[in-house]
Amino acid sequence: MIHARSHGETITDPDDPRVIPFRSPRAGELSDPLRFVAETEHVVRRLLASGLEVEAMLLTPGRLTQLADELPTSAPIYIAEPELFDAIVRFNRHRGVAALARRPLPVDPVLYLRGRPRSTVVVTEAVADPVNIGAILRSARAFGADLAILGPGCGDPWSRRGVRAAIGNSFSLPIAAPTDLPAALEALRAELSPTPRILAAALAADATPLPELRRGAHEIIVLGNEGDGLSPTLLSVADARVIIPIGGEVDSLNVAAAAAILLYALR
Repeated sequence: MIHARSHGETITDPDDPRVIPFRSPRAGELSDPLRFVAETEHVVRRLLASGLEVEAMLLTPGRLTQLADELPTSAPIYIAEPELFDAIVRFNRHRGVAALARRPLPVDPVLYLRGRPRSTVVVTEAVADPVNIGAILRSARAFGADLAILGPGCGDPWSRRGVRAAIGNSFSLPIAAPTDLPAALEALRAELSPTPRILAAALAADATPLPELRRGAHEIIVLGNEGDGLSPTLLSVADARVIIPIGGEVDSLNVAAAAAILLYALR
């Protein structure tokens, strides 16, 4: 239930224990494994509309007025003046609004997709930069992907940078995080009908140029990191390799850009 909230609990100390969870971790500090922080009005509005559990919110007085009709009644609202807000979160890209929420549980890929006659899945292997992960999730939502599977070594989609890069689109996209990525893909191959096609994005001589690819019922697009590409194990699991034709002066694309092109082509 949501109704107008015109006031909250005023914060006067940046070290107030109530707002410590809103702090941005410094280098070497670990993120909260159970919660994440969303910032900026646009992203927080998407969070509030997503149904994910919001545990607390931190707002400047001006943002409280703007968002009064959308604030949850079940979570405490903390109010801090702009300069104090900066001191609490330790940077200034928040635009005066932040929300602390519970991380959603990863989904089981087979259970989530079983029974669907058609699906698109994007898979990442060892894509370590959370900004790239967030951008891939944003494209996945934009082009109608049903599921994202993030393998070991991938950046945290619920880190501040990941959430910011996804612009809130990760809140409504199911995400799986298997510890054994090849096994997870083999399980999808065994369980889905029609049998899915696993496409490895690869700079390889035997790769099919993307314009020649024809859409199948279940498509699983697998991308690796920009330095090493996909591991030999994942390449061996794939049914086919696909390449995006580019000009000879450029040797490769950023992985997030490649994901967007592939997802658009197979939407």
